[in-house]
Amino acid sequence: MRPLAIIGLDPGTTSAYTILDLDGKVLRSHAAKELSLSQMISEIIEVCQPIIVSTDKAKIPSFVEQCARKLGAVIASPDEDLQREEKHRMVGVGYKGDHDEDSLAAALCAYKRYQPRIQKAQEFIAAHQLHQVGSEFLRLAMTENFNFTLIKEMLTKPSPEQTIIKEVALNDRINKKDFLQLYRRLQRVQEEKQAMSRGQQELRQRMNDIERENHRLYLQSQHFNRKLDQLLRFKEERLALQQKELKGQHSLMQQLNDKILSLYQFIEKMEQYQLVKKLKSLSYREFMARNTILKVADNDVLWVENPTIFSQRVLDQLTGRGVIIISPVKLSKTIQAQFQAVHFPGTMLLENDYFALLEREGIEKQLNSRSMVQDIVREYRQQRE
Repeated sequence: MRPLAIIGLDPGTTSAYTILDLDGKVLRSHAAKELSLSQMISEIIEVCQPIIVSTDKAKIPSFVEQCARKLGAVIASPDEDLQREEKHRMVGVGYKGDHDEDSLAAALCAYKRYQPRIQKAQEFIAAHQLHQVGSEFLRLAMTENFNFTLIKEMLTKPSPEQTIIKEVALNDRINKKDFLQLYRRLQRVQEEKQAMSRGQQELRQRMNDIERENHRLYLQSQHFNRKLDQLLRFKEERLALQQKELKGQHSLMQQLNDKILSLYQFIEKMEQYQLVKKLKSLSYREFMARNTILKVADNDVLWVENPTIFSQRVLDQLTGRGVIIISPVKLSKTIQAQFQAVHFPGTMLLENDYFALLEREGIEKQLNSRSMVQDIVREYRQQRE
């Protein structure tokens, strides 16, 4: 007769099981890759009658649930996942964390939990001389939460129906009382069957209602997920846009800081160098556009990149105001005739979009050497006369 046993399982790509009898002795331990559930069950029932299937995980794996259900056994699991140190204490010095050792730890954990009840059941069997039904008694004691006395009565006291059937089998006769008792029992069974049928129908209806509700909730969750995805995408786009704006503002701040630093440098060196106001040309459009910033005043020094482009209206506005025109290219006779004009091919010390600093000494030397101021004054007086 196959002994009752506790099965420890470690499922995975490499699965393992360990069989312990109710005295804690290892009957078999086996591990193999791709060990199927049906193959494992076949190997287990060759050795024992499983009453407990155990795992070392607090959350019971589906493989363990399926195995227990097919074997008709109860499931034992720890309150928390068994840690390596605890498994080492259970298995012994040679523990390496292999799959068969993990299955052994699971079985030992279940044995430790059930061992007090196993011992009490064995003592009850011995005290009440129940050795003939001892195996079944232990199975019920482990798998059902019954009182030991109730289990004893279930296994030792035959039902009235069993007594009647035994009488018929032995004596080949049945009296009216026995017949009525069997008939009433049959009616009760039929009523119970009808009640169970109605209960099953109600359960099926309830299941259908639950399935419809689950489907509705699933559709609702899908809709919610889509909405959530849209909100997350919108948020991500907003964050990306804000980051872009922040980057642009940071760049702008850097540019402004550079301009402020440039102004500080201008202010620092203005006493030593000549401040000039920059124009690309003397065209009317250029002058009017930049003059909103430059505010050209009397005696200003203008740096003109291309003086060959000019408007007479601009020249008329500047004439007679002591304005000095400096250019990196040669100046036309028209410009030289109306203004103090200096051809300055040198480089600027500092500059930005609107202003620059030049060496004052070089400008003064060129003005003095040509006596441009005197010539312009002389021409002006001749025109007045």
